[in-house]
Amino acid sequence: MRCEMSRVLAEVPMSATVWANVPPADLAGAAALLASLRETRLCAGITGGAANLLFSVWLRRPKELQLIERRLGDLFPQVSIVDRALCLRHVKRAGRLLYAGDLAGDMIPLAMWID
Repeated sequence: MRCEMSRVLAEVPMSATVWANVPPADLAGAAALLASLRETRLCAGITGGAANLLFSVWLRRPKELQLIERRLGDLFPQVSIVDRALCLRHVKRAGRLLYAGDLAGDMIPLAMWID
């Protein structure tokens, strides 16, 4: 089960996904810090590329991402940001088109869920 809310109504209309490389000894601590932030929606260790940590946050303004990255870097100076993607407007989430106010609209299932 999954419960979503309108980011617009919650006044966090943007999101960002960040890929970071964290020394293995610091991975658990960095993940715990990110998981404790109210902005964090997802924090996961990953494998198979230049990054070993991925996190996604909801933001009120783009500059908030810099503040989160700075906090992470201050506590874990060996962390390097590999890439980031800032999304200013979402048109679909959890298989639903989003209408004005970020409200759920028509269901558009992913093809992998259709037999």
